Amino acid sequence: MKTNKDNIKRITATAMFAAIAYASVVVLKFQVGGFLTFAGGPSAWYGMRFEPQSNGNLVISEAELRFPKFTITPELAGTKLVGEKFNLKITTEFIEADFDGLKNDVKFGIWINDVLYKNQYVYAADYANVIGGFMGIYCPAEGSSMTVDAGKVDYGEPILPDESLKVISFSSFGVKNGTYGYKENGLAVTGNFFNAAKGKTLDGTLLKGRIYLDNGTDIRFGGKDNPWMGIYLMAVEDAIHLYANDVLVYKFMPNAAGTTLVGKAFDLQMSIVYADCDEDGVNDDVQLGLWFNGVLYKNKFLELVDVAPTLGSMMSIYSPYEGSVVKILSTEVNNNADLSIFGFDQNYEKYLDETGKTRAVKTKL
Repeated sequence: MKTNKDNIKRITATAMFAAIAYASVVVLKFQVGGFLTFAGGPSAWYGMRFEPQSNGNLVISEAELRFPKFTITPELAGTKLVGEKFNLKITTEFIEADFDGLKNDVKFGIWINDVLYKNQYVYAADYANVIGGFMGIYCPAEGSSMTVDAGKVDYGEPILPDESLKVISFSSFGVKNGTYGYKENGLAVTGNFFNAAKGKTLDGTLLKGRIYLDNGTDIRFGGKDNPWMGIYLMAVEDAIHLYANDVLVYKFMPNAAGTTLVGKAFDLQMSIVYADCDEDGVNDDVQLGLWFNGVLYKNKFLELVDVAPTLGSMMSIYSPYEGSVVKILSTEVNNNADLSIFGFDQNYEKYLDETGKTRAVKTKL
């Protein structure tokens, strides 16, 4: 299957849009110590820091001084930066900029009213190792404030799952509808999927099911020799964290998903396609799509580079503490025998005749 390069969300490139106003008058107090943070790693206190100044400038720094601070002036920005609303866009891209051969540097773009400030990007060497997805607003005194008009991002025409994918459910792994809770020193349940055409692989599949996750629980897919490994979705506070073999690679947030992700049931669809995302000539990457209640997250696929060889077809559920549960509420998919590899379509059903040979009978017109 070919990948759709236009619809792939690389986790190395993001954009944040907002209309921001630093309120005048009361902001005179706020200007001394208040700030906005972006791309924080451990928490919202980290990352890039935007601090409005009493002289009308905007100082941008890094919380741990990982790159030199610099000042944006209203004269060069072409608009007032304190006391009036303006459009702010921050673009980030992971690149190789310090000639060490590693794509772990970050190129930031600061766009004021859709114009790149001074027509220059900001480069932070090795910053990809610490960048995160947190954003925060700090107002130091009662009465101080910052106004943010977040707006909505137009993700374009909704992308639906590829009809050529093999639809599977939790029952395809042998996991039934039910509630799966804490099990001392172990997984709550394990299962395995076998594709008659491809063997023990989730390549080319679309998982469908309705699930419920308590905070701290997770569902794991694609373990090869160990059901603890693979790709897994972990509920963390109000978000779902995506791990690939114990490495955190992405965070799904409820506001972007359009639904509550932890503590409330939702419909999940997950597509897994092995592809050559990094264009190295080998289909050893995974193009991953997650639909929450029928909507592809940010209308983009994720790329998990070089992950495919580590994956198998196991599945498991983990509930880490007493009282925590994962609920599988629906495993309903078309579970008719898959005879496509024998040249039969969905209108035929497999059975064994009196001699024990496999036959097919037409079940509907």
